[in-house]
Amino acid sequence: MPLNFSRTIDVLASEQVWQYDAVSPDRCGDVAATTYAALHRPDDFPPLGSAIVPGDRVTLAVDPNVPMVAEVVRGVLRAISETEAEGVDVLVWDEATDATIEAIRAELPPTSRVVRHRSADRRSLSYLAADPDADPIYLNRLLVDADFVLPIMAGRPIVKSAPRDVTGIYPWLADSGARARYRDAPPSQSKANAKMAVETTWLLGVQMMVCVVPSIDAMVADVIAGTIPAIDKRLTVETDEEHDFPPPAELVVASLDGDTQQQTWANAARAAVAAVDRVLPGGTIVVWTDINESPSDAMLRQANRDAEEDASNEEAESESDTENSAAKDDDMEFPAWDESIALSRALTDIAAEYRLLIRAAIDDQTIEALGLGSVADGAGLCRLSKSFGGCGVLRAAQFA
Repeated sequence: MPLNFSRTIDVLASEQVWQYDAVSPDRCGDVAATTYAALHRPDDFPPLGSAIVPGDRVTLAVDPNVPMVAEVVRGVLRAISETEAEGVDVLVWDEATDATIEAIRAELPPTSRVVRHRSADRRSLSYLAADPDADPIYLNRLLVDADFVLPIMAGRPIVKSAPRDVTGIYPWLADSGARARYRDAPPSQSKANAKMAVETTWLLGVQMMVCVVPSIDAMVADVIAGTIPAIDKRLTVETDEEHDFPPPAELVVASLDGDTQQQTWANAARAAVAAVDRVLPGGTIVVWTDINESPSDAMLRQANRDAEEDASNEEAESESDTENSAAKDDDMEFPAWDESIALSRALTDIAAEYRLLIRAAIDDQTIEALGLGSVADGAGLCRLSKSFGGCGVLRAAQFA
């Protein structure tokens, strides 16, 4: 059963409890039909049928965290079936669960493929261009070889001061070297990274995309299609307006509403980052999940490494290990990719400034091995919330 925090919210016992309106309260009735209709009336672009010419090979570049992703793909395929495209393939981020892969595959004709991206597999990559530092950028071959690429992305708010890619192509579907450079870039590089993403999609020839607007229970509120600038404009929120309510809270509960695809450590990190914008300095964040997979050994090692006093020496050793592993895989240009490094860093950085607790369907000792606290159940959340005068709730926080 998908996690729905509305069944748990009543246990909160703070004097005041409020919800943040980060995602839509609306619910789409027919996701496939809405997707199909959106592709016939995209923002700032003609209908999909005008963009695909006879014989085109189409690749759908899919964020697997898109709510009800199989229904969305069904609507896209219906629209493409009315064109003279030669065929369709689906490429998904490496975050995709096996269940998500199979759900998408069930929607595809026998001649189509659904492929999980592998950043360090040289055979699946194709050179696109060099970045400003002359480092090469490779993208998945299904993108570079396609005649028409249609990104399908979950809509997440964009702040003007922190622009980012809205298509889900760069760096998620790039080579491991490019992803590592993106991951290790300082915050001051965020605008440069966003510019690189825009240039990458331009070089790839992306003309339009599909944006799926999540609902508060991690279902679908709406589906829109349009050019990248049009979608960017739709998702950008104004930050210069002061809002007195709902205010930041001493305690913020950020829930990962949704099915098993939403219950991942990557989404837990996204939820924690979103909660930081709503919690008071030094406050407490609870990320409420149904994650049932333990963090990887690499993630646990990275968390322990971050906690050690001689972290700098350990990091140097880690980099050496990574290089050796990369040489075995392909060559130095395509190091072995492990998302655990970025996830551990994000959670460790937040835990250094706030009290960060996780509720997951795994044992408390495993969570504590990450350097985090744990909340076992609703009763524990009730006891915790009693000690706070105010509590803010952030539903479907992975999309906030």
